[in-house]
Amino acid sequence: DLNQSAEADEITALLPDLYPDSLDLKRAVSLGHQLASHGHNHYKRTSISAELFESELKKSKEILAKLLRIEPTAFSYPFNSYVEGDDQIVSKYFPQAATVDGGFLLQNYNRLSINRSTWPGVAKNNYRHRRWLLTGSI
Repeated sequence: DLNQSAEADEITALLPDLYPDSLDLKRAVSLGHQLASHGHNHYKRTSISAELFESELKKSKEILAKLLRIEPTAFSYPFNSYVEGDDQIVSKYFPQAATVDGGFLLQNYNRLSINRSTWPGVAKNNYRHRRWLLTGSI
């Protein structure tokens, strides 16, 4: 279908503006930002096996560590998709994991289910939203 092809071409043309490149990531880290894994292929967790999920975590962590020369310490579930028992898999690779389930971080929060928020709202286009996770203090 020509409409689907045109839409795919439009999205492909936007990719350089939508996604950071390796220099952007290195610059963010040099400015003191902590970067987290979001999976290697950005799969919805409920659509893949536990084995593939673990492979995604491992590959993502290895690539980020090699690129940034520091190990990422957090994972954020793509599409906020997760299943019971994922804590055990994620904890092999990351001490923290984030969801967008909402709510406050209380003193005894689960480090493998940290709530993050959308802020300051939508990104510069309709394809992505900015997500922020505050793990320190203001």
